[in-house]
Amino acid sequence: MKEKGAGGYGMAGARGGGMNGDPRLGGYGMGGARGGGMIGHPRLVTALIARAACAQDILAVVRDNLHELDHIHVSTSFNRLGKMARDGDFSPRHLTGDDTFRALLRLTCGFAESGVFNGRSTASTTHGIAKLHQAGRVAATDGIVEDTLAALETAVGRVARDMLPQEVANLTWAYATLGKMPSDSTWAALETAAGRMARDMKAQEVANLAWAYATLGRMPNNNTWAALETAVGRVAPDMNAQEVANLTWAYATLGRMLGDSTWVALETATRRVAWDMLPQHVSNLTWAYATLGRMPGDSTWAALETAAGRVARDMNAQGVVNLTWAYATLGRMPGTSTWVALETTAGRVARNMTAQGVANLTWAYAILGKLPGDSTWAALETTASRVARDMTAQHVANLAWAYATLGRMPGASTWAALETAAGRLARDMESQHVVNLLYAYTIISIVQHTEYPSCYTAVWDQVSSLELRDFSREALCMLFHVHLMHSFSSSKRPTTVQYPTWLMVEARDEWIRNVRDDSTVSIGHRELASVFDKLGIRHEIEHVTADGCFSMDIYLPEQDIAVEFDGPTHYYHNIEDSSSSQDARLTRTIKTELRDFLLAKQCAKVVTVPYFEWGALKSLEERKAYVKDKLANDVGIEV
Repeated sequence: MKEKGAGGYGMAGARGGGMNGDPRLGGYGMGGARGGGMIGHPRLVTALIARAACAQDILAVVRDNLHELDHIHVSTSFNRLGKMARDGDFSPRHLTGDDTFRALLRLTCGFAESGVFNGRSTASTTHGIAKLHQAGRVAATDGIVEDTLAALETAVGRVARDMLPQEVANLTWAYATLGKMPSDSTWAALETAAGRMARDMKAQEVANLAWAYATLGRMPNNNTWAALETAVGRVAPDMNAQEVANLTWAYATLGRMLGDSTWVALETATRRVAWDMLPQHVSNLTWAYATLGRMPGDSTWAALETAAGRVARDMNAQGVVNLTWAYATLGRMPGTSTWVALETTAGRVARNMTAQGVANLTWAYAILGKLPGDSTWAALETTASRVARDMTAQHVANLAWAYATLGRMPGASTWAALETAAGRLARDMESQHVVNLLYAYTIISIVQHTEYPSCYTAVWDQVSSLELRDFSREALCMLFHVHLMHSFSSSKRPTTVQYPTWLMVEARDEWIRNVRDDSTVSIGHRELASVFDKLGIRHEIEHVTADGCFSMDIYLPEQDIAVEFDGPTHYYHNIEDSSSSQDARLTRTIKTELRDFLLAKQCAKVVTVPYFEWGALKSLEERKAYVKDKLANDVGIEV
């Protein structure tokens, strides 16, 4: 996931397949003698390598028969070592320090450069080295390993056209796992082979190939992509949980949308395997849906949410962040039990979060309108203070925006660390960053009665250094909103700022246009207006002030009173656990508080009607009595 209001994280290694059963290898069997010493017969050497119980046994066979080894022995050795790489008792822990292993690498170079290696040997050996690299047994950047990989790559261009589907998939997977982008000619040969063999690939091979493309950040050409997508539709019914998650993650990472029929096949597979998903599968798959901007069907969502509730307690920091970010980006809240499990885990793993992680998670809470419980908030705040020095401009802006949106001020040390980071980054901020940061600072100053931070003027200076064309229409609205709030702020610290000339023209026009066009009237709003009709109180629905800058749900001109009907979006939702000290239904959002603050500057009084109070009234007489009491108690008007 790359960062945006929410940021974006990558997928850890897809599994690579074995390299067994090639009909081209003919006469080398796997039976025969055991033991050390000079074995002599190639079939017996192969059998000993294949049946070795540990890495030391393989290296012993290699050492005793080094001068008799052929390309099949070499590739089998790497294949077996790769499969053992994650064993807890693997020895030696770092293979490049072993003389026999280094001799094996030198032998590999010779075979690859002399043209002895065929497609299977090239793929199997490279794949084995990648598995060893993944497990930390070798480093791809180590001189002798790097030389070996370079020699193997020289063979790829020659043998790629003869590779089988598994070999193409495993070799591409190996390059992605090694973090090594092959040369253009090698890539072209592999891509041509992939397009040719995709129709015969199995589910694991298709998933591994797509995962590799995404991990390398390299989009295949249209012909290869079309062949791969056709294969996805064919093999999706056979995919397991990891393959479904890896494949969908790959599409999302590459920013490539699937065709409708392929998407249906993958969704069907998701529902089938969701019960078997691990924490990483659930978080990465949901992240992929959010990144693609595609909401799964109700039954698929239900299956994923059930899986999330089951595995949430075992998620790591990245998994929690990705999953919560995905919920926020999709605008879809999970059920209470899933959310409680996710937040409990968030509190536990917060200390392991990166700068991007803590910013994205807090951003997600704000987008969803969910107030974290006290213990989770404390854990997130401690982490934010620790990682603030590592934050980018986007992290700082998103985190400050989230604090303001949640209406919750962090502690002094955390706020100071963020202010320092903002001051350091102000001159490099993009348009959306400065808008979010100014919006946050101004809201917090008004609602929390705090002074503007020392970097406030510097952030405005960065706004002035940018061009009008750098800002979206939404950003222009937010900037003019900041200007309005700043105008009514009572901050005591001098905050003289130099506004850009377009703020009072283009940005103001955009704000006024938005006020005029945003005139949705809810059912509760209309019901409330009808009661004013019944009571004979003159009123206007969606009244816009003379300057065009503010709109009121209902305006009583004779009394100069604004009446606002507050639906569910005007309230935060808090998890139902003992760590929360706030009643979610009664906790109004900071945006609602700010609205009342600004409207109070435009009229004599502001009256608010909560949706839950209104919904409890069952008859017209009850509603009329409620409105009379409201006006009498809140503004002293008898009707």
